[in-house]
Amino acid sequence: MAPLLGVLLLAAAWSAYWFAAIAYAKQAVAGQRQEFARQGLTLTCAEEFWGGYPFRFEFTCPTPLISLRGGGHVTSGRLLAMALAYNPKQIVMLIDGPKTAFESPEQAFSILHGRAAAAVTFDKDWKASLSVEIPDVDIPRLLTAKKVMVFARPIEDQAIAVALSIGAFRWQRPDRPELLIDQGQLTGSLDKAMALNVQRIELSRGTVRYWGSGRIELDVLHRPSGELATETNDLNGLLDIIGPHLLMTVREKANLRMVLGLLGQKAKAGMTFSQGEFFIGPYKISNVVPLY
Repeated sequence: MAPLLGVLLLAAAWSAYWFAAIAYAKQAVAGQRQEFARQGLTLTCAEEFWGGYPFRFEFTCPTPLISLRGGGHVTSGRLLAMALAYNPKQIVMLIDGPKTAFESPEQAFSILHGRAAAAVTFDKDWKASLSVEIPDVDIPRLLTAKKVMVFARPIEDQAIAVALSIGAFRWQRPDRPELLIDQGQLTGSLDKAMALNVQRIELSRGTVRYWGSGRIELDVLHRPSGELATETNDLNGLLDIIGPHLLMTVREKANLRMVLGLLGQKAKAGMTFSQGEFFIGPYKISNVVPLY
C-alpha cells in the first residue's frame, strides 16, 4: 500500500498546487489587463475559458477584440495562451488565422496568415524576451511573405535587442510591377527614444545581395526618418530589381545606370527616409506613409 499511498499523496499535493497556481494566474492576468486598459488598450472576449489540468495552464479567447486608444481595434481568430505548470516562466500564445483585421478612424486593412505562434520567456529578474513566428502572411494588394519571424529581448540602458527575418517577400502595388525578395534579415536595437539602431540589414534575391547599417526613427508624423549606409555585390543586378520602381523616366534610368556603372559591380548606395519620401542614393523610390 505504501507506493499507492505515495502516488495518491503526490497527486493530491500537485492538484492543490495546480488549483492555487491557476487562481493566482487569473488574478495576475486580470490585473495586467486593468493596467493595459489604463494605458488605452483593452482585450475583450465573447467567452473565456481556463483549464489545462494537470500539467498546463491554458487561457482560451475564441474571438479576441483588442480596442486601441483613439477608437481603433484589432480582431482575429481564436487566441490560446498556455504555460507548463512546472515551468510557468514561459508562455506560448497561438493565434488562429485566417485573418487579423485592423480598423481605425483613418484606415482599415486585414492580414491573412496561418496559425501565428508567440513565446514570452521571463528570466530570473522577470524581464521578458519575445519571439514571434507568422506563416503565410498576405496583406491583399500590398505584400505577401512565406514566413515572418521576430525576436526581442531587453539589454542594457533600457534598450531592446531585435531581430527580424522574412522569407519569400513580395511587395505589390496596382501601378507597379512586383518587387520580390528571397530573404531579408535585420538585427539591431531599439533605444529609449524608440529609434532603431540597425547593426545589419541584408536583402537578397538570387545572387544579388544588398546590405548595410544605420539608424531609423519616426518623425513627428510617425513616418520613418533616417539613413542606412548600404552596399551591393552586383550593381547591375540591383538596378534590374529596383529599376521598375524608380520614379524616373526611361532616359533618366539609362543615365543612372551609366553613371553608377563607373563605380563597378560593387557599389555603395545609401538608403534614406526623409520627410515622407524613400530614396536609394539621390533617387526617390516611393512615398512613405505613417506607421500609425
